[in-house]
Amino acid sequence: MTSLHLYSVFDQHGKLAVQKIKSVPIQLQNIQFTPNNKCVVGTNLKNEVCVYESDDLKELHVFEQAPASAHHFPAQTDELLSVSPNSEFVAVTSKRRVVLVFNLLKSSLQGVIKLDHSPSSLCFETDTSLLLIGTVEQQVMFY
Repeated sequence: MTSLHLYSVFDQHGKLAVQKIKSVPIQLQNIQFTPNNKCVVGTNLKNEVCVYESDDLKELHVFEQAPASAHHFPAQTDELLSVSPNSEFVAVTSKRRVVLVFNLLKSSLQGVIKLDHSPSSLCFETDTSLLLIGTVEQQVMFY
């Protein structure tokens, strides 16, 4: 089994020091800290979006894939994930030309953005919650 490891990296008397804080037996991909540093967000092997507390890696929420949903989470080879600068939203792409936007504060699906072409890049603007999506057909869309 793989694990997620949290380390502290700091300057100790002019030398780089590293100290392991916590390890948990989970496998996440495309992991990111939220900008407010309160959470770690990533996708697991079931393609669920997982949210953990950043200081102790305690699970806060899992956005599960609903079997009846027409919107599927990304395949491992296609994962794109971005967290908004206010730490309120996380956007995740899907090979099916869909971007799912989750509200981290409310632990809910906020919206679904259907695309005409497959997404190739995804990011939020740093001063607002403006979402930028690049597609394979070289289109750039703002939401």
